[in-house]
Amino acid sequence: MIFSKKDNSRSLPKEEGENGSSQQPQSGTKIFTGLYLKLLTLVIVIETIIRIVLLMDDQTADLSFSAMEWVKIFVLGAINNGLMFTAAYLPIALFMLTIWKGKTQKPSSYIHLGLLALLLLYSIFGNSVVKQYNSDANLVAIVLIAFWLVSFALRTYRPQLQSKWRKTSLTLLVALYLVVILLNAIGEYCFWDEFGVRYNFLAVDYLIYTNELIGNVLESYPCTAITIGVATVVAVIIRFGLWKEISQVDTCQEGKWQLRCLPAYAVALAAAIVLLPVNTRWQNSNNQYANELQADGPYKFLQAFTSNKLSYHDFYTTLPASQARQILSDENKIDNSAAAPASGAKTQHPNIVLVTMESMSGSSLQRFGNRSHLTPTLDTLYHHSLAFDQLFAAGNRTVRGLEALSLSLPPSPGESRIRQEGVSRYLTAGEQLRKLGYTSTFVYGGESSFDNMKAFFGGNGYEIVDRNCYKPSEITFGNIWGVCDADIYHKAMQVCTVKAGTKKPFFVHIMSVSNHRPFTFPASYRSKRHGRDEGVEYSDHALGQFMKEASQQPWFANTVFIIVADHCASSAGKVELPLDKYHIPALVYAPHLIKPQLVEKVCSQIDLLPTVCALFGLPYQTAYGRNVLTAAYQPRAYAATYERMAYLKGNLLTILSPVRKCDQFNWIPTRKEPYALRPVTPLKINKNEESETIAMYQTAEDAK
Repeated sequence: MIFSKKDNSRSLPKEEGENGSSQQPQSGTKIFTGLYLKLLTLVIVIETIIRIVLLMDDQTADLSFSAMEWVKIFVLGAINNGLMFTAAYLPIALFMLTIWKGKTQKPSSYIHLGLLALLLLYSIFGNSVVKQYNSDANLVAIVLIAFWLVSFALRTYRPQLQSKWRKTSLTLLVALYLVVILLNAIGEYCFWDEFGVRYNFLAVDYLIYTNELIGNVLESYPCTAITIGVATVVAVIIRFGLWKEISQVDTCQEGKWQLRCLPAYAVALAAAIVLLPVNTRWQNSNNQYANELQADGPYKFLQAFTSNKLSYHDFYTTLPASQARQILSDENKIDNSAAAPASGAKTQHPNIVLVTMESMSGSSLQRFGNRSHLTPTLDTLYHHSLAFDQLFAAGNRTVRGLEALSLSLPPSPGESRIRQEGVSRYLTAGEQLRKLGYTSTFVYGGESSFDNMKAFFGGNGYEIVDRNCYKPSEITFGNIWGVCDADIYHKAMQVCTVKAGTKKPFFVHIMSVSNHRPFTFPASYRSKRHGRDEGVEYSDHALGQFMKEASQQPWFANTVFIIVADHCASSAGKVELPLDKYHIPALVYAPHLIKPQLVEKVCSQIDLLPTVCALFGLPYQTAYGRNVLTAAYQPRAYAATYERMAYLKGNLLTILSPVRKCDQFNWIPTRKEPYALRPVTPLKINKNEESETIAMYQTAEDAK
């Protein structure tokens, strides 16, 4: 029964107050706004305390601020916190706004139960997006939906449970908010104490490397005491500060208060979303500490997550710009192979097909010690190609590999240049070859908008062929990452044939996708393997079919195939940047144009296009890529995580890290550990190699 205003107060039971007396139930509006205002006040108070604590930190204790900066730190800072909390209040708002009696009454309850049951069945038996992406995530989704279904059924057929359910659910939701608020305050203090800034891409990076994050936290902080302290504070705040609203949540079933609160909160939410980025424009002081103190930590985290920037000059050791440029210039003079064609090379314009294989580790090949016979195609091609035995990937993500291969630049701090703003300003391999009369095409099986590939390749001289360009008849199988490798290679074959008909040389860059979780493949493919091994085997199998079909094409004899991995399957190891997790297969196959040759020199992904172009007398503009076949070539390689920039030269690996940190490791290969690294003590750091490493990365960033 829906109560009228007249008898509403008599029908609803009075709540017991803290002193034992009864209190009149509040309206839904008062409960909704009361909870919001109390939590908002708590956030602003805690953030103000954090600002005061950060001001007393050793890094800021001796700094002085102007009157306007003090106002901006505390007043505009509090506004930032309020706007961010208003946006973050959405889950609680949705929970309270959806409390209405009709939901668990017939026939509405049957509709809800039916929809939940269908959703559960689809999650179990259907080929959902979550299942394609990650089977473990799909299991979590199934458990949550099943719990939702069972709990809703119990509340529907056991009405006496509804009141306790609402109070318990709201209590847990509010407790979760309080835990996040308190842990964020602790996290902001710890992050500031180490880096002297609010959250930035480093915080995002730590969440990406979950194992390292958890291990570092457990070893560095008194986690047991923090857990007990946070739990105690949360319990006290709920009992003495918020219980009045939580205990009367049943009142929110009655009346039409949602019609007033929903529009009001929608306006507040829209204002927060609009004003948050606007308010950051006031963080424009010449004193960077003032800007950081004014900022809202969680909002800066979101900004870092979406912008993927990590400023080299802010976090890494630097040299005077002139000195850095001079070191680069001197290296180019010593190793004059940067853009030099091979001695006596006749200028030719062969077709170039660059195949970038997803997650193909060197350790997967029989050539490098694997005994599972996963890659018969690659192992065979190695004997008939210009083969590289010591080539290292520039990073641990696809965009890192694509960046290195297409730009011949050392990796950038933070996210790959492909995902940064202003990606249309770069001189890519495709653009360089286009100026030499080539057509340039990027062929991909997924959505090219992923990882900003569409903007990068489309804005830098490439025609893009992605999943949207495949006809339904051309797709035999696909998953969340795109169509299978066999379909990608079939499409690439069409592209090559069409381009060959134009009588212009063509450059086609293919990016495969199948060697990636969830490791699903066409029904026509049969394998006794599972997981990663099956992915490697299928990827090699699809490549073999492509090469077999290509060899029968009229354009094959004048085509160079560059086959290389984008990165290894994993980048974790005993040390912070394990060399074996960056070692990848790479070969150049052109039986009518290039004699087989083994290259045992250490080199990098950024060297492949310069080397191939030099072989055919084609100019290639780069200050960092090298023709590794010249006598002057000095073996070296680049490698990076999101925050660590590494430079391997000779047997010395130099790693630059925030905050202005430099570590070095001696590469001491043994039969058991061919990529074993031994740390160099700080007093024995090779300063020349440190300066060269800094110069390479610094000048690459300054050239953007």
